[in-house]
Order: sequence, then structure tokens, then C-alpha cells
Amino acid sequence: MNREQAIEVVAASLAELLERDNCLLVNDASEMAIAHKLAQYVEKHAIDLQLGAVDVDCEYNRNAVAGLGKPKRVLLLAERLEEKRREPRDPTWKDYCRATALPDIVVHRRGKD
Repeated sequence: MNREQAIEVVAASLAELLERDNCLLVNDASEMAIAHKLAQYVEKHAIDLQLGAVDVDCEYNRNAVAGLGKPKRVLLLAERLEEKRREPRDPTWKDYCRATALPDIVVHRRGKD
């Protein structure tokens, strides 16, 4: 799925969510409930546009490359306070820390990164 296709899928999914499930937003339903319905529409529109096999998961946090059952991780810049004390420069690996990721919705292929 390229960028334009992803934008099309998300736009169609949000439009359908607003049309069919506006009550979730009006009634201030939980983020998880809204993410679940949106994920269903993302999967549907990806299939409708024949974008190939994708898995759409909520709260998915596993990483194929790290090994079976290992959590997904993201690199985050270290504390901004530290940056203020240094000369401006490109960040190095020392500037990053690893944090676990628990995305609300992830469009991917399970078992691949």
C-alpha cells in the first residue's frame, strides 16, 4: 500500500465511521471502542480497493524480527532537557531510548516487519 492508497483508505474509513457510528463520538465512547470500529472500516476499504492482503489489528504489540513473542519497540529521542544543554546537532544512537509500542491500530502483515 503506497501513501496515496493509505490516505484513500483512511479517508473512506473515517467517513464511514462518522456516518455509521457517530453515536460513539457523540456519547464519548472509549478510545478503544472507536479504534476497533475504525479498524474494521480500514480493513474493509483496503479489501475493497484490492490493496492486497493486510492484517488490521488493535493494540497489537508483537515484532517478527525481534523473535517470537517479543514486543514491538520504537526509538524515541531522549529527554529534551538534555538537548537544551548541548550544541544543536544530528541525533546519535546515544540520543535514543527504546520504548515499547502499543499502537491503537496497525495495518501490517503479521509475522513481518
